[in-house]
Amino acid sequence: MLGTTALYKYKSSTGEDKVMAGYFDQRSRLRRLARYVMKDGKVFDELSQTELGEGPELLAVRRLLTFPNTRTELTPSGWLGHGRP
Repeated sequence: MLGTTALYKYKSSTGEDKVMAGYFDQRSRLRRLARYVMKDGKVFDELSQTELGEGPELLAVRRLLTFPNTRTELTPSGWLGHGRP
């Protein structure tokens, strides 16, 4: 079972917005990495070559990739977006 997720937004050398995600277990050990981009209007993980399905991460990652001045954090009640949408 995963415990937490860390998200980091950056621009690639080609200027494309990307989000790195680290998925950690309950013991804070890294279990999975993902590198998300927008592809045909959908959130796509370049590392696993899969589309991000439903879940709390989808909203947070999509928001980071879509809105340039947005940061997102996980609160006890779920993902919370900040900044200008």
